[in-house]
Amino acid sequence: MEKIRVNIGDILLCLSRAQSFISPIITRHHQQVAYLSYRLCEQLEFSGEQTKDIFLAALVHDIGALSVEEQLSLIELEPVDVNNRGFRVL
Repeated sequence: MEKIRVNIGDILLCLSRAQSFISPIITRHHQQVAYLSYRLCEQLEFSGEQTKDIFLAALVHDIGALSVEEQLSLIELEPVDVNNRGFRVL
């Protein structure tokens, strides 16, 4: 029997891309969280492997945890400029 090798990073990226078919708003939220996480890792001088792992986890950080409606309602409750403020800080 032949073993199949799977790259977990590729799977997570595929899941993240698939989210855009459900809701571009949720996808954008995950991408922003992933970007902020990546920049924080840089500032904290994490290793490349740690940074990659954290980036991928942030990219799918709440996938499947809530229904689309619940995820959208949580995002809508965030302060309007929460993500912009995070980008400016970094």
